[in-house]
Amino acid sequence: MNKRSLVLWVFLAVACGGKSRGDDTSSSSAGQAGAVAGNAGAGNAESCPDNLPSSEPSEGAACPTPGLSCPGYGNLSCPLTAVCSADSKWQINCPSTMDLGPCSCPNHDYGRAPDEHRATANGCSHTRAAGISIPGGACPTSDGGCPGECSQDSDCVNAELGANGRCVQGVGGTLACSYDECFADTACAKGSACQCREPSGSVDANYCTTPSTCRVDADCGANGYCSPSQSHEWCGTFYACHTASDECVNDSDCGADTHCDFDMSVKHWVCGNLCGGRPP
Repeated sequence: MNKRSLVLWVFLAVACGGKSRGDDTSSSSAGQAGAVAGNAGAGNAESCPDNLPSSEPSEGAACPTPGLSCPGYGNLSCPLTAVCSADSKWQINCPSTMDLGPCSCPNHDYGRAPDEHRATANGCSHTRAAGISIPGGACPTSDGGCPGECSQDSDCVNAELGANGRCVQGVGGTLACSYDECFADTACAKGSACQCREPSGSVDANYCTTPSTCRVDADCGANGYCSPSQSHEWCGTFYACHTASDECVNDSDCGADTHCDFDMSVKHWVCGNLCGGRPP
């Protein structure tokens, strides 16, 4: 067989889905060695099934050691990683797509954690910048009235609405009172997270997100991620779990002027501009 024929044969073997752990006895040893090397960090490589194909892990089947990760199953064109979940059941993960096309499995694994995800629930700052203050409380309008409900921060005191009241410019340019709704998730309804002001000392208010399907990564199951949707847009952040159907992970996966947001109508993450244009 000449060199050109050999290269063509290898390409066809990959494209047609050759077993990544070996389909025959001659490649079995190499596959087992790869499994052991790939799982050295798990500390229990010997627990990864290697007697293929009869013992290849399947979704939901019992597994020996929670936290054990076993790569190297499936095809070379669609590699699978079996992860033993906290309830001792195999979870089968794969990339969303490969060079040769889409990859199909119960749980898509983009091979990286989202740039933004909420591993733990942290408290929000009580420090807040001053709002608008009109000298002497005299509002600069022709009829002598204020263009809104306040002219200075001291006008914004209402414990039922929140703390740290500030007089800020609202939609349409009118002045309105703004309050911190929360400083921790416990002040919000079940499932809602307390979104902290950014940066921590700005005049923006802390608020309870709505809707939200998670507060922290652990709410999304084993190896799950709870990420902020619309976090860099005007219409307010909320949190959602990543899913096997996601079309993106980060804003950088999307085109110019679009974001990776959770679409409540389809229940997964998509590229788009769900907030629309900022109102005047």
